[in-house]
Amino acid sequence: VVSGLGLIAAFVNFAYTIYVLFTFLSTKVERGWASTNLQLGIMFFLLFLSLSLISEYLGRILSESQRQSTYIIKDELVSSRLISNENRRNIA
Repeated sequence: VVSGLGLIAAFVNFAYTIYVLFTFLSTKVERGWASTNLQLGIMFFLLFLSLSLISEYLGRILSESQRQSTYIIKDELVSSRLISNENRRNIA
């Protein structure tokens, strides 16, 4: 959800940047308005794009870590059960 909202916000800022460029080229605007809004549009586009990439990465790490077992028995010191294969030490 966060990555989707981040992408939507990024493309809204990209559209706003195009609007600022179009407005600057077609009409007379106040001095500094276009440069400030262009800078803000590009900055927030990159910010939301990186936010969506990071959230997608964290989501994949979380789903991958939930598939793994929480622990692995490496060695068994004392047991009353016999092991059929002595070379097999790890139990998953």
